[in-house]
Amino acid sequence: MSTEPGGAAISEEDRLEPLVDEEDIWRLATALSAAVSPEDVAVALAEEGGSAAGASFANVAMLEAETNRVRVVHGSVLNRTIAARWAEFNVNDP
Repeated sequence: MSTEPGGAAISEEDRLEPLVDEEDIWRLATALSAAVSPEDVAVALAEEGGSAAGASFANVAMLEAETNRVRVVHGSVLNRTIAARWAEFNVNDP
């Protein structure tokens, strides 16, 4: 157990519970309901999934089995330089 400011005890479970706003979940559900392709689903998850899960951001990686290429959809909150570096790569790349 740890304590919050003011000395109230907080259980380990409560301390690790992410703070999620119901609006974030609704935004994700709305974005997913509008998706008409796998790419749309990936974009919806990358843009809205992070906050709906209580995270800072989310990325979605999709493997193209025929080519062993991984395409990554990043949320718009991620630094553009980092997102560009990891937009696509081969699974065998070092």
